[in-house]
Amino acid sequence: MNSLATGDVINAMKLIFKKKTVQTPKIILARKDYKLRQKVLNFLFFLMLSTIFWLLRVLDNDYTTQINVPVEYVPYRSDVEMVGDIPKTLSLNVTGQGYNLVKIIFTASRHPVVLQVLALNLRPVAENSNNYYALTYYLKENVQRQIGPDLRLNYILPDTLWYTFSPVERKKVKVVPDLKIKFVRQYMLEGDYIVQPDSVVVIGPHVILDTLRALTTEGATYIGVFRSFTRVLKIKPLENISFDPKEVSVTVPVEKFTQASIKVPIKPINVPDSLQLLLFPPTVTVDYLVSLKNYKNVRSSHFLITADYYDCFSAVSKIRVKIERYPYMLKLINYSPKSVEFLIEHKPVLQPGIKANAKNSQSVIR
Repeated sequence: MNSLATGDVINAMKLIFKKKTVQTPKIILARKDYKLRQKVLNFLFFLMLSTIFWLLRVLDNDYTTQINVPVEYVPYRSDVEMVGDIPKTLSLNVTGQGYNLVKIIFTASRHPVVLQVLALNLRPVAENSNNYYALTYYLKENVQRQIGPDLRLNYILPDTLWYTFSPVERKKVKVVPDLKIKFVRQYMLEGDYIVQPDSVVVIGPHVILDTLRALTTEGATYIGVFRSFTRVLKIKPLENISFDPKEVSVTVPVEKFTQASIKVPIKPINVPDSLQLLLFPPTVTVDYLVSLKNYKNVRSSHFLITADYYDCFSAVSKIRVKIERYPYMLKLINYSPKSVEFLIEHKPVLQPGIKANAKNSQSVIR
């Protein structure tokens, strides 16, 4: 019994020492990795510290560089405004300590140079001209005060600034909705958009208002529309233009539509008094979409379909048919035929006591 117990203890001790022998290399590797990481961290710390000291030393020196700064103008008259390609930035050649240069480079976009139009010392390009120029050399003192005493302004580019002035006017223009609408099947727009107010008074330079015909709303898209709706839309802003109000109410009238057709007589036009233009066939079939509420209100007299006599001279056997007018509440799909055969006849000359008949007319066939 004692010998067996002693053997068990010896075997257990062997297993313990064997397990420790297996784990020892892993522990050694872990310690090596830890020391390596410590060395890398120490290296990076001293590298960063030396970089900071180097940067501070470098920024302590003076440098010369070019800096772009935005320009903000202060108008001097309310009835005149700058238009066209207005200079919006200036390139400043400055000298200063590195710290100050870094500061202005990162803050220049938030601190524009303010120029009063009255102080630009403008000179006309020509007599009685709306075009002027200013030499930036005379702006140097003004700009120097704004960038501060820590930097020395050497010169400004470009050396010449060009301006165009235009008198401010008022004009009433219409507002056009910018909408993209996808309707449910058999539903469509009935008529035009209803805009309230349909026009606004705009204020701006004459050169812009002279060609301005309308303002548009900001774009909007609607999908799956099957009934009328109203939305308030903002008017798209324009540069150098002000207007009020800045938004409009837009109503989109929607109705359920059905397809229909109607026969409409063709009206000959530009026919000389001594002739008559006969057409074969004399009518055109028009296919259209119409709302259910207007279905019974459509008449052939609402359409104007013409055939021009002058087209006969360039035609071989048929002349074109044109739709000149149709009801606004319809949407045309197609019409047929688009060209018809024709016959030109002299009108019969009536004599006293003789009735007109087919023998009294002469045909001219083209």
